[in-house]
Amino acid sequence: MVNIDPPEDLPDHWHTDFRSYYLECIQKRYDEYDEKSHLDDLQDGILKQKEHRKLVNLCVFPFNNEPSPAGFKFVRADPLAELNEELEEVEETVSNFDFMLWDFDGHAIFGEAKASINQGAKSLLNDVQEQIDLVEEYMDEYIVGKYIGVEPDRTEYVIATYAGDAGEITLAAISGGFEIITWSVHQMEKNISVNTELPAEDDIPDDEDNDDVRNRILHSKQALNNALGRAESREGSFNVFPESHPVSKLRALTTAKIKEEGFCFVNLDDLVEIIDGEMLYLDKSECQEVAEDIIDLGQSIDFLTYYEDHPADYKIKSRYTNDEGLSQTLERKWKQYRVERRIKGYQEYCYQLASEKLDEQAQLGDFA
Repeated sequence: MVNIDPPEDLPDHWHTDFRSYYLECIQKRYDEYDEKSHLDDLQDGILKQKEHRKLVNLCVFPFNNEPSPAGFKFVRADPLAELNEELEEVEETVSNFDFMLWDFDGHAIFGEAKASINQGAKSLLNDVQEQIDLVEEYMDEYIVGKYIGVEPDRTEYVIATYAGDAGEITLAAISGGFEIITWSVHQMEKNISVNTELPAEDDIPDDEDNDDVRNRILHSKQALNNALGRAESREGSFNVFPESHPVSKLRALTTAKIKEEGFCFVNLDDLVEIIDGEMLYLDKSECQEVAEDIIDLGQSIDFLTYYEDHPADYKIKSRYTNDEGLSQTLERKWKQYRVERRIKGYQEYCYQLASEKLDEQAQLGDFA
C-alpha cells in the first residue's frame, strides 16, 4: 500500500481506503506524465524567451541612447506590469506590450516584439488589438498616473518582428483594418525600419487608396520614420524585465557573482544595484523587491544557500565558476524544480480527492 499519511482526523478503519483512493489517483497521473516532454517544453520556453529578449533589446536600444530617434525615449518595459501584480491575488493575468516610448511632446508608442509569427499574422494582430484595448482602458490610471503624467495627444502601436516576417504582418494589418505599425528588425545590420510593403491594388480595402493605407502603416511623425533606419542598435542592453522568464531573472545572480576561494558568492546589495541598472524605470525600493524575489527563487531551486563562513550573503551551489557552467547549472536546477512542483501538484490534488471521496462515504459519527 502507498506510503501516505492520511488526514489526522480520519479514523483508523478508513486509512486503507484513503490510501487506496490516493494510489489510484496518483498512479494515473504518474502514468500520464511524460517528464522528458515536460523538460523539453521547459527548455523550449527558455530558448524562446532568449530570442524574445534579444528582439526587445534591438527595439529599445536606440531609444535609450543619445541622440534617440526623433527624440523618443524608452520609458519602460512591460507597461501595465503593476496591473498583473494586482491581478495575481485573483489568479488572473493580462497581456502587456513589451515596451513604451515617449517623446515628451505628447506622442506615445507601445510596442510588441514577436520573434516568431508561427501563430499566424492575423492572430497576432488580434492579440495586439486586445492589448491596445487594455492600454486605452487603463490609460489614466497607469500610463498617465504612473509613467508620463499627462494625457498623450497621440498614441501609436507597433508590432516589431524580424525582417523576413515584417511584410506578412503589414499586409495582414492592411487587409484587416488594424491601426498597427510594423517594425522590420534586421538582425545582421542591427537596425530597424518601418515596413511599408503595400498590397496589390486589388487587395487594398474598398474605402481606402494607396495614400490612406500608407498613412496607416507609417508613424505620423515623419522624423521618426526617417530616423529609425539610421539608428544603430544592439542585442544585449537589458537582461531583466518586469515580466521576464524566471531563468532570465535568475541569471542576474551570475552577473552579481563574486569569485573567491574556488566558489562564487552573491551579495544582496550588489544584486539590487544590477537590477537598478537593468530596470532603470523602477525606484530603489522596487528594485530591492525584485532582487529579494530573485534570491528567494534562487534558494527555492537550490542554486543559492546561506554561507556563514564568508562575508557575502549567499553562496552559489555549483561545481562551476565560469559563466557557461553556471548557466547550465542554473537551467538544470530550475527545470528540475519545475518538475518537482508538477509532481507535488499531482500529490496535493490526489490527497484532496481521496479525502473528499472518503467524506462522501464516512458516517458523521465516525468523525465525532
